[in-house]
Amino acid sequence: MRHCALFLLLCTSCASSSILQVPDEDDFAVPSSIAEQFVVREETVAPAPASVVVPETPKKQKGKTKPVAAKKKKIWESRWTMPPIFHTGELYRFDITYFGATAGELELELLAPKVVAERETYHIRARAKTSSIFSLFYTMNDVAESYLDTQSLFSHKFSLKLDESLQKRDVLELYDQNGQKAYYWSKLDHKKKGKKDENSTIEILPFTQDGLSAFFYIRTLPLEIGKSYTFPVLTNGKMREVRVTAIRKEEIQTKMGKFPAIVVKPEVVLDGVLKPYGDSFVWISDDVHRTLLKVDAKIKVGSVIAYLREHKYGQAPAPIATSR
Repeated sequence: MRHCALFLLLCTSCASSSILQVPDEDDFAVPSSIAEQFVVREETVAPAPASVVVPETPKKQKGKTKPVAAKKKKIWESRWTMPPIFHTGELYRFDITYFGATAGELELELLAPKVVAERETYHIRARAKTSSIFSLFYTMNDVAESYLDTQSLFSHKFSLKLDESLQKRDVLELYDQNGQKAYYWSKLDHKKKGKKDENSTIEILPFTQDGLSAFFYIRTLPLEIGKSYTFPVLTNGKMREVRVTAIRKEEIQTKMGKFPAIVVKPEVVLDGVLKPYGDSFVWISDDVHRTLLKVDAKIKVGSVIAYLREHKYGQAPAPIATSR
């Protein structure tokens, strides 16, 4: 997963007709002490402790002989910069092309909100499938799910299942945002590289995204032309910094009609170094909906382009009563 979460589109694009279920804690024998913290519920939860805060890394102060106390951010406060735009039933279907040929279809859907870690979350699902012709060369059967905090806009949980011509892979990520750590599991069965299991606990930054939630989080940014926005993303067990720059505005034609759009350029910084994977761009509607319109992502050979074919806005659900 080399270009941030452009993300998940490129690492989950294309699948066969069978429907997979994402892996869960039982598939990885997650200790009950951890698994119980991330149970997914649909019902109201019991009262929880008051809002907590996490420290913000202090900046170096010139001429100071005493350490400057770190400022604190409220981890549970609302980080929306606009009225919430994510609604149950929102659905995207994209045609995926590679070297100009239709390779498959990607579907993104917002399901009914769930409660994870005693917080209300947006339940996001991504599925993809190859076209019948492309399947003659390579097949993928991939599904991913993410749980994004409805107010603080960070990830609580991410699951990914890949069933492809060369590999099968299950991934589970559990995010303890208050404790600033993530639990990561991965099972890989690759026809050329063999089998590999990973299990680690990773230090994360406040408000870390997963590879799928990052794709939605970009839509909530102010996206002022010429300005850049950075946020942390965890993919493949590594912390990355995603920098998103709003490049320009233009009108774009889709199968859903014409839209005024903001063109943004995502880039990935790993270990302080900008990764030169080639220029990739995302088109987002310049209106109150911030609709995903197009993605043009450079890969090692060529580009994978997603064109919006179908979209439904969905309806705002009644909030789940949570305690924080």
